[in-house]
Amino acid sequence: MAIWQLDPIDPSDHKLRASTYCGRVIIRAPDEQRAREIATYALRVADERIPGMEVPIVPIIPWAYGHLVECERIEAGEHKEEGEEAILEPSEFDDRWRR
Repeated sequence: MAIWQLDPIDPSDHKLRASTYCGRVIIRAPDEQRAREIATYALRVADERIPGMEVPIVPIIPWAYGHLVECERIEAGEHKEEGEEAILEPSEFDDRWRR
């Protein structure tokens, strides 16, 4: 499998507030689309619902969009291509997307 590096183009962009994390992500996945899907699933956040308040509009999750997050294949690096799909960095998010 390939190793993909996803980087937000502008970490200060307000559209990133729909994400629990706004830094570089390294993912092992078969292709770019799957890498973006894994990032989207793992890094999404639900808005808090307070009784009696209007339901908030859910902003877009930026990891799926090329104009918000760059995604490039890493050919050489410290991560091995062998293995199953995984979030390699930051590793604390790897178990979240599997639920």
